[in-house]
Amino acid sequence: MPAVDEKRKAFRALHETGCFVLPNPYDMGTARYLQGLGFKALATTSSGAAWSYGFPDGGLGRDVMLERFAEAGADCLYAPDVTRPDDIATIVRAVQPKPVNVLARNLGGLTVADLAALGVRRVSVGGGFARLAWTAVMRAAEQLAAGRFDAVDDAVSGATLNALFAKDAEGR
Repeated sequence: MPAVDEKRKAFRALHETGCFVLPNPYDMGTARYLQGLGFKALATTSSGAAWSYGFPDGGLGRDVMLERFAEAGADCLYAPDVTRPDDIATIVRAVQPKPVNVLARNLGGLTVADLAALGVRRVSVGGGFARLAWTAVMRAAEQLAAGRFDAVDDAVSGATLNALFAKDAEGR
């Protein structure tokens, strides 16, 4: 297992050239799954972590966040509300050589390659996965409350999830 300093160096090296996608797990299971897919790095999501504890975004408290994510850390400007190419390019130029992280939402069809061409070093999804999961849970719960069960018909099987986490657990 690499030391924390080695992890930080490897993470910072990802920002030196090109652009990479940094998904945001919201709990241990999503972190394990995304790691298993081969992403080079993962980032936390304050909103997703808070929602997984039953709190609103920002309501979890700094101590709990630091306790869960004590080994994370990198110097990077996070630009969550920037969606237009001209604005993105302006920010990249203004903060160079620091890297820019763009939150992938409402980007009007921009791809990772488009963002890389603008000078962006990483792209994250913030609370996107957590919102997507909550959307599915809320819809299914509303159907269940109405006496219907069809929302879970297309859900991934328990056997698939058990196999995924069994394989992951072997490597721990």
